[in-house]
Amino acid sequence: MTTSCLRLGCLLGVLSSALAAPGVAGAPQFQVSGSQFRLVPIARGAPKSNAPQLRDGVGYSTNWAGYAAESNLSEPTLGAITAVAGTWIVPAASGGANSRTAAYSSAWVGIDGYEDAQLSALFSGLSPQQQKQMLLATQTVEQIGTEQDWTGKAASYYAWFEFYPNYAYEIEGFTVKPGDSITGSVSYLGANKWATRLTNNTRNLAVTVTATFSADRYSAEWIVEAPSGAAGPLPLADFGSVQLSACAATINGKTVPIGAASWESLDMVNSADTALTAETSPLNAAGNAFSVQWLAE
Repeated sequence: MTTSCLRLGCLLGVLSSALAAPGVAGAPQFQVSGSQFRLVPIARGAPKSNAPQLRDGVGYSTNWAGYAAESNLSEPTLGAITAVAGTWIVPAASGGANSRTAAYSSAWVGIDGYEDAQLSALFSGLSPQQQKQMLLATQTVEQIGTEQDWTGKAASYYAWFEFYPNYAYEIEGFTVKPGDSITGSVSYLGANKWATRLTNNTRNLAVTVTATFSADRYSAEWIVEAPSGAAGPLPLADFGSVQLSACAATINGKTVPIGAASWESLDMVNSADTALTAETSPLNAAGNAFSVQWLAE
């Protein structure tokens, strides 16, 4: 089977997944470890989600900052990624200059949702807005992380996971506080089965969520994100700086740090493309650690 045929087959599967709205037949069923944990769909009027990357040129995105890795950036191999992991320190969140307005930020590790050159080529004849809509409709993201929000009055912290385009779920019972060391991982177990795991190293607490879900598995990510609502990315909470370390992915059966893969760093820009909102540092010498600095809402 050629790569293009494989691409088409996966596209049809992802389209089917995208059309399976949360809470209806076809949406994945999630299992969580431990009776102390409860999965609660996240919705603020319209569902809030951690969407695929909204690309704004090479090295820039309107909702992601961090790193993505693939087998090959120009033609990623489908099914190449089987695991991703990373550790970060939960930052303290505030409202920045607009402290009376709600603002949001997420830190996570995940698989898929990054730039897929083959998928983009299929939509190249469409307008830029139509291309964005099609990419959001056809891509998946399998991810787990922490939220650092500002409610307009106080900071809010919690753990979550998402198998986009389904709802994001808060993991109630999993404590998250500023300064906590968190390790996240997403693993493909075979036969469309997945395990996502979050460990609070500071508080000796761990949770695993499993699901059955079809995905392309072509990219791995370590991201700080401006979560999205119905109209696009939400205001970005002032998270100061997020430090990420021990960042690695299993690509074609070999576990490697970001620096040993085919990677791209991403800075976040505002929707008008006039200023950076979050900036990503270079990788460390080992190729497995970096930081993301908040600059503006």
